[in-house]
Amino acid sequence: MLTEFGKIIINIRNIFTEGRKNMADKLEISEGHLSGIEEGIRSTPYEWIELIPKLYNLDLDVKNNLQYIIRYTKAESICKETLALDDETKEMIISLLLIQLKEKR
Repeated sequence: MLTEFGKIIINIRNIFTEGRKNMADKLEISEGHLSGIEEGIRSTPYEWIELIPKLYNLDLDVKNNLQYIIRYTKAESICKETLALDDETKEMIISLLLIQLKEKR
């Protein structure tokens, strides 16, 4: 399933008319690894918060959105992979984590 981060990455590629292979080369990873990140199978490196806006000359708003999405994706991943909880409880935990992230901004 495509993650929110994956949707942003695909959008960036579309804007710059760039294929997954070219983006993967710029990020110094394999195309399969990038695909896994887009689909939520692999975790997104925090370094990409700085690297992607730099590589594509993106503004601060995009950088902030990437940071938020990466953290949200990681929080969601923790809930799904390590906790055997019902969906309602997972959503509550994600909401609490997001509140903490917003307070740190």
